[in-house]
Amino acid sequence: MAAIAIVVVAIVVIAWVLHREGWQRGWQVFGVSTHDVAWLDLKVITSAAQTAAEGGNPYVANPHDPTGRPLNYPSAWLLIFRRKYTPVGLAAIALGFAAAAFGTLLLWMKSFGTRAGVRVGGLLVSPSLLLAVEGGNTDLPIFALVGLSLLAIDYPRRFLSYLGVVGLLVASVLKLFPVVALVLVIIAGPAAVR
Repeated sequence: MAAIAIVVVAIVVIAWVLHREGWQRGWQVFGVSTHDVAWLDLKVITSAAQTAAEGGNPYVANPHDPTGRPLNYPSAWLLIFRRKYTPVGLAAIALGFAAAAFGTLLLWMKSFGTRAGVRVGGLLVSPSLLLAVEGGNTDLPIFALVGLSLLAIDYPRRFLSYLGVVGLLVASVLKLFPVVALVLVIIAGPAAVR
């Protein structure tokens, strides 16, 4: 409960500071070095989808990206984000990424006391995780997908275990690091999760 309380208070404080100080200065107050562009990590994908929709190759040139970065993600991301998003839509996606990751971490912490809750809450509002939130970083939903998949694999119902393996496969298509979890589950079976 302490971790949830810390996160809720942090959300209110961060929102207030961002509203008062602006995007760049507001994040800097919390130790997050940022650009003046909101959700920059997420925008490399959404801008690449726009470039691809116009017939361009975002792996070579991504002119719609605010900093001109070419796409360096698997093409499956282009399918996920193929429509054009408003600033509010991007914010909803980025905040959804953060909520999914933080919620998954709290699920993994099934029952913990106040001391551990304070530590987890502090971790969730640390500058390194806030940097991921500020950028709308795609590691956040992948962390959630891997974490939920591992929980499903450990569940006694066989259907959920299979669903967990499918989740790890999907995560491995979207990013490289979930392959490690998939290999461990293949080698050690569901016992690898415990």
